Amino acid sequence: MAAMAEHVRQIPSPLPAPPEHDVLTATQWGVLTAIADTVIPSLTPLEGNRLLKHPLRKEIYEASCRRLEQQCISSSHHNLAAGYLQELATTQSEFRDGIRRLINIHLPEDARKQLLFILTTLSSRAGALLLTGYTSPIDCLPVQTREQILLAWANARLPLFRQLHSSLTSLVKLLWVRTSPTLARVLSFPRTPVHDVLPESPFAFGFLQIPSSSDEPEVVEADVVIVGSGCGGAVAAKTLAEAGLKVMVIDKGYYWPPQHLPMSEYEGPGHLFANGGALQSDDSSIAVVAGSVWGGGGTVNWSASLQTQGYVRREWSQKFGLSHFTSSAYQADMDMVCERMGVGTAAIEHNKTNQTLLDGSRKLGWSAKVVPQNTRGKAHNCGYCTLGCGSCGKQGPSETFLPDAAKAGATFMEGFEVHELLFEGTSTSDRVVAGVKGVWMARDGNGGVAAKGRVARPVIIKAPRVICSGGSIATPILLRNSGLSNPHIGRHLHLHPVTFVGAVWDEDVRPWEGPILTSVVNEFENLDGEGYGVKLEAETMLPSFWLPFLP
Repeated sequence: MAAMAEHVRQIPSPLPAPPEHDVLTATQWGVLTAIADTVIPSLTPLEGNRLLKHPLRKEIYEASCRRLEQQCISSSHHNLAAGYLQELATTQSEFRDGIRRLINIHLPEDARKQLLFILTTLSSRAGALLLTGYTSPIDCLPVQTREQILLAWANARLPLFRQLHSSLTSLVKLLWVRTSPTLARVLSFPRTPVHDVLPESPFAFGFLQIPSSSDEPEVVEADVVIVGSGCGGAVAAKTLAEAGLKVMVIDKGYYWPPQHLPMSEYEGPGHLFANGGALQSDDSSIAVVAGSVWGGGGTVNWSASLQTQGYVRREWSQKFGLSHFTSSAYQADMDMVCERMGVGTAAIEHNKTNQTLLDGSRKLGWSAKVVPQNTRGKAHNCGYCTLGCGSCGKQGPSETFLPDAAKAGATFMEGFEVHELLFEGTSTSDRVVAGVKGVWMARDGNGGVAAKGRVARPVIIKAPRVICSGGSIATPILLRNSGLSNPHIGRHLHLHPVTFVGAVWDEDVRPWEGPILTSVVNEFENLDGEGYGVKLEAETMLPSFWLPFLP
């Protein structure tokens, strides 16, 4: 492990402390801890406290250690294998902090109430009998008994029990993979990409700072204010600034220089993704992984750059009267964006996953192709890019359009959460936008966002033009919060579902090495003749993005 640690160059990016007020009572914490220690049990060859450890027969334990030792590259094989097997997730402070953040901050109110109700029910004799078949609360049962209860939930006829199993075990596995002190070493998973290169000279962003001397709203003026610094807002900023307008780009996320990237799997979701990466539909049927950082989704995407297909453009034009999408002007727009980002297929080096997709499709006679990358024709073997690109090789908004906008005179504000749009005029017919209002949160004294007591100031930006570019999730919420009542706002969002297929290989494939998504099987993308179907693509294979799906 020492050799792996030497390559870590990233500056830590601490998360803010979890809320001091804990919605879980001590009793509820006891139940949740018992469930977590069942999903990730401490495996030991010794007899001991069966409430805390899962004893194994000596021959089984030793066989497991030997199997792990054969896979590990660490010099202390046996100590690592034994430490991994005996590890308890709940003894890690980061694991418990992660639970607190998720429940107190990121979990929707209805889901939080349901979780608290279940934990309270499991802590009582009557509730435990109803849900587990045992009269003792679940945290008073041995680990092996708790394990049988969870397995019974997974195969129960009632959907409630299957949902309980899925939500509770997935939560525990996700946070354990992110916080385990031994798992990465067992997997030989390095903290920094093995193909890591030092960043080229990154653009030196400057952000407007608001003085802390007053509680009154600070008023700033611009010709155009753009809410959101992602792929849409960044292109708009460059275009309008170069046209001579006074442009201000604002984002509730913060800019993280390449020295911080890629972030760790523990810190990254909280800093880079909306709702800490835990954004779900109301019925929990689909999750949305949306960027919420300076550069937006362009900071956390995977370099894949596919232009809009012809049949999609024709549908938009013919069904919805949006004729621009079938015009040469729209094609020129896409070409301009791709040219600025250096989109192409040169120097792509497929990893095992992507090469297997191409080879398998060729053997089956299926249509497949190489996916262009926005890397300026250079090799970009960074499977970690969903946690930020530390090499600046991925030509996202922070490397292209936002620097262009700055050079043309645009100004920027990070850490500014817009609460509402401002309007002038009294009636609906003559009301026009006049700017935005929100709260700006300064960085802490260390240049991060983790310390307490950070300066917060209300800010008003006056502008006769406002571009809402917060993405398809955040923009409708902002419009609604601003008093706009058009019934179509937010009503027509369509999310394409993604499901996962994986395999365990005989050979070591190190799926986090190489680029993430460089091939696509498009044989089935037009099943109905109208452009609707499925694509087969590679998934980012960082441990916390894949292992929680395994039993």
